[in-house]
Amino acid sequence: MSQKQTVVISDIHMGVNESTNWYQKDIHEQYLTFILNWIITNKANVDELIILGDLFDYWTCAPDENPPTATQIVAANPNILGANGLLSQVLSALEGRVSYLHGNHDITTTQDDLNQIINPQYKIQLQPDIYVKNGVVYTHGHLFTMFNAPDLGGQPIPVGHFVTRAVSYYLKKNNEQAAKEPGFGVPNMGYGALITILEKLGFPGVLTHLSDILDFSITEQFLDVIQNTTGIPDDYPIIL
Repeated sequence: MSQKQTVVISDIHMGVNESTNWYQKDIHEQYLTFILNWIITNKANVDELIILGDLFDYWTCAPDENPPTATQIVAANPNILGANGLLSQVLSALEGRVSYLHGNHDITTTQDDLNQIINPQYKIQLQPDIYVKNGVVYTHGHLFTMFNAPDLGGQPIPVGHFVTRAVSYYLKKNNEQAAKEPGFGVPNMGYGALITILEKLGFPGVLTHLSDILDFSITEQFLDVIQNTTGIPDDYPIIL
């Protein structure tokens, strides 16, 4: 008898299909449908589905707009998230063996949010951000990154949130659709900004004096480059 498999999916980034959303139903739903149908068809060989963060995306919206709620995202994607949607069908096929871990773009998701993916018998289970099963450690990864880990001051929204909102400002202002950008909707302005900062500093070996270290903030430098790149004004409102 072959050993059952754990299936992991991650970074779907479902929003409400606005132009600034990385996931667009008319582009990406066909691929997600194929994956979920495969799980249903092969349910006898699947031990568990682990959704490894960022199924929902509360970040990729213009800064002056209210971020979407889980309720709105579920309503906007009924074929996947609705009461008769494929994710509910997966829950039935696996007899409830579906786990969910936070990502950075859905860091505030609660069990009540997941319960909106309606199934008559089962609920997707919200697991700890570091989930261990059968000797394997599962985590989205944002806990270990400079700009996407939760703020140690107690705020759950990291610096990366504001970068994404600034990129969304740029996309909306220029009437561009995120999902049609190179890389299927993952704007690389953030990485470019970091490279620009390092080049500007002549990395490595520039911060040689204590005064340099005390005066230097890579976060401030990073956000300055993002602002200059996207054109978002200093006083532009960002609705959380």
